[in-house]
Amino acid sequence: MRAGRIRESCRQSFVLVTRCGEDIKLEPLFPEDHPVTEGLIGEVRRHKPELLALLKWEEQADAHLLESTGRISAAWMPGQDLDSREWQAYEKAITDAHRNEDLDDLIDVLAKREAYALRALQTHKSEVKP
Repeated sequence: MRAGRIRESCRQSFVLVTRCGEDIKLEPLFPEDHPVTEGLIGEVRRHKPELLALLKWEEQADAHLLESTGRISAAWMPGQDLDSREWQAYEKAITDAHRNEDLDDLIDVLAKREAYALRALQTHKSEVKP
């Protein structure tokens, strides 16, 4: 996808790319050493709809990931461990859904990972003796 390559070009140029409604903001992280180039601005303008769609998708994906992870972390207690083959499989599936930019698949995998984690954490709690 061209938008992903443009975002990567911005990252390599030390330029932060954010969505502001239907506009795109380019902010150089080190303006004196790495200003935003006219070439980069032109690429962003030419592919603005694609880049806006990508940034919006990333915002949605990040929101779902943060919400799910927040619920898991609220149930977690010190000493509990989720690192297992099943957990690793969910993490890989999340990475794959993210790479494929498939929000429905990402939401589905997050729900399954969360259900697994909450069951595992609850089981661990009941095994811990006071």
